[in-house]
Amino acid sequence: MANGKTFYEQVLETPTDMPKEFPFEALLNIAPKAFFNKTGNEWSYVSNPSFETYSNSEGWDGKSWLDQIL
Repeated sequence: MANGKTFYEQVLETPTDMPKEFPFEALLNIAPKAFFNKTGNEWSYVSNPSFETYSNSEGWDGKSWLDQIL
């Protein structure tokens, strides 16, 4: 999503095109900042499953995140 709709659709078609060298952590701050700006309250949502890269080992053929990037 950070690189636009066309690139997003390309990665859906060809997952190996997903860049590994770019951090997208800044996207994690969008919802909490918008929530705070709208309500004045802190965001207290915890996602399930984890948002951490490769935390869903079942989705990665049971390999660890380290095995996936090496």
